[in-house]
Amino acid sequence: MAYEKISFNDIERIDFIVTKGMTAQQVYNKYKPDYILNGALYDMATKTNITNALDEGKKSGYLFSAEGLAINGQKHVVWISEKEAKSSNYRDYIAGSPTLVKNGQKFISWGNKYSSYVDGSHKRSVIGFNKTHLFLLASDYNNAITGLANYCINAGMQYAINLDGGGSCHLQKGTKIIKKSTRANVSWILVYLKKE
Repeated sequence: MAYEKISFNDIERIDFIVTKGMTAQQVYNKYKPDYILNGALYDMATKTNITNALDEGKKSGYLFSAEGLAINGQKHVVWISEKEAKSSNYRDYIAGSPTLVKNGQKFISWGNKYSSYVDGSHKRSVIGFNKTHLFLLASDYNNAITGLANYCINAGMQYAINLDGGGSCHLQKGTKIIKKSTRANVSWILVYLKKE
């Protein structure tokens, strides 16, 4: 399982974007981030986001956990409820589908939609954080949700959510592709580092 552990001290900006479907190469060419991770679950037929999320305050999605990660300001990541995300000034928010870790403990929460398919064994993508680091994870092999939560805890994540998996999984550092997506995903997580 590959993951990147990035110090918040080195991060300039974190962004969650919702598109009408873009490949990782298109995302890199347009936005030039230092890291790229695929985002939320989406409907491949309609190219619309399924997981509850906000992009620049604009809501998308309607399913899964009522808790997740929000971005406050340029890079401050917090764990909040969807209700808090909609009623405050958080720029971006993405719910867990499902959540995996909360306060350093296993916390598998499906919210308003349980999916036996998602709960199966699949390649996975995860975003997580602790007080000092952001974690971006993508797996090359199949993982069950419970095992994935345990892995995240052992890696040092205090909070973590499951993202879209399977062919959506993509992790990239600069131009180096660590895990390649085979899809034009509807949402992406972008990380920009401070310039030296």
